[in-house]
Amino acid sequence: MADELTIEVLRTTKALNRIEPEWDALALACGDRSGFCRYPFVSQSWARHRTDARNRLSILAIRRQRTLVAIVPLMKRSDGYGPSTLKWLDSKTPLYDDMLLAPDEDLEAVAQQVGRYLRNAWLVRKLKAEFVLAGSNADRLLSRLGADAQSNYNAYAARVEGYASWDEYLLSRSARTRAAYRRLHRRLAELGEVRIDIVSDTSELEAAIAWIFERKRAWVHDRYGRENWLSPAETESFFRTVSGSLRERGDAFAISMTCGGACIASMLAFRNGATLYVSKMAFDPAWGKFSPGWLLIFEAIKVVIAQKMNNLDFMIGTEPWKDRSADHSREVLQYRLKLPVFGAFGR
Repeated sequence: MADELTIEVLRTTKALNRIEPEWDALALACGDRSGFCRYPFVSQSWARHRTDARNRLSILAIRRQRTLVAIVPLMKRSDGYGPSTLKWLDSKTPLYDDMLLAPDEDLEAVAQQVGRYLRNAWLVRKLKAEFVLAGSNADRLLSRLGADAQSNYNAYAARVEGYASWDEYLLSRSARTRAAYRRLHRRLAELGEVRIDIVSDTSELEAAIAWIFERKRAWVHDRYGRENWLSPAETESFFRTVSGSLRERGDAFAISMTCGGACIASMLAFRNGATLYVSKMAFDPAWGKFSPGWLLIFEAIKVVIAQKMNNLDFMIGTEPWKDRSADHSREVLQYRLKLPVFGAFGR
């Protein structure tokens, strides 16, 4: 029942740090649904926002009796004078916005408590979330709260399940795809030894992330002629710090391809349960005719099969290699919920 639930609003970094053990336990219980709501992602997201004096932490920690059963990661942003806006606490990058919800918890009861909190919030005009994956817990919660949704993006993925081995998977692809894969590898081998490395050592992983970001920034400049969310050094620092926190448990690593000792393509990947997320990928344009990015996706599929996962998530955005590799897509929604500015007194 909703009345058995209580909400604690985490308003300080100290309060956020205090709850880390409980947070980790809840994320572990959530399994595949914990996604980018694991503690390293959210704590480092707040580290990016807290330097702006207009931002205030407002994470909702929801308990049934004394047990933590849900977390809704929010922050409050003041636009100067007047009412504030509640926003999903994002990383300033297009990672999915979501929440943690214990598998046996009643979402309807949680939604009632969150709705009650929002309706009584003082001088808050609306709630915003930018990158909500259709079917996620955040999507279900915001729908129950009556928020308006708009579909702005698609997220692409490939199901990789039911294959006993990489060879079995490759045989399931078309003859044309198999021939192209083998031909490209042969052409690369003519120029030097081709190596695929799973990179998780701290210094090597940091070097791989630096390599990826250097090339991604150049790609952004060449394609758009201006900077975007990927360009600031703080973005690279965010992914480096989160990766450092997750790598020891095998949930963050890079997959790098070299030819003759030169790195030609690399990706940063995050594992969560049965899903491998391709977070960042880059290749050296000088090797573009060998389709190294496409070949690297096959290496990620090898990892998925070897580690008995079943889904490869290419995240938000459209790219030719995603069209070539994905077998389904999902909507990514933007949500807006208007709130009574004066809380309960405004009704």
